[in-house]
Amino acid sequence: MARPPLKSRKDRVDPAEALRLVQGVTADAGHTGPNAATAPATALVKATEPTPAPVPRPDPIKVVQRVNPEARPVPAPPREKSINLNIRVRPRTIRSLGTVAEQQGTTTKNVVMKALADAGIEVDELDLVDRRTVPWHQREG
Repeated sequence: MARPPLKSRKDRVDPAEALRLVQGVTADAGHTGPNAATAPATALVKATEPTPAPVPRPDPIKVVQRVNPEARPVPAPPREKSINLNIRVRPRTIRSLGTVAEQQGTTTKNVVMKALADAGIEVDELDLVDRRTVPWHQREG
């Protein structure tokens, strides 16, 4: 079975032209199809319909102050960028680390960070927090 010849550049269809053809409009802005008589009017109506304005979201600080006028915004602590720490260990070590993490119900990172803190190394509080999210199938109600 012979393959069809490749199309030359002049035979290729412009994507915008293809879209117009699918919508029933030709390149010369002439309309075709069953609604050819009403196509210009509907195109004009669609083009002049106003787009809905975005709904403004209330300022969360103002909402809290309305509920509790004495509330004052607490400045957020400056966030530091986290840096990747990559270490290579033997399979037995990683298995043991995973087993301890599973017994404690936490992550391997959390076990390592706690061990570093217990060894006297200064560890940021955010590195000691277990930040895992609960999968959707384990969430309550």
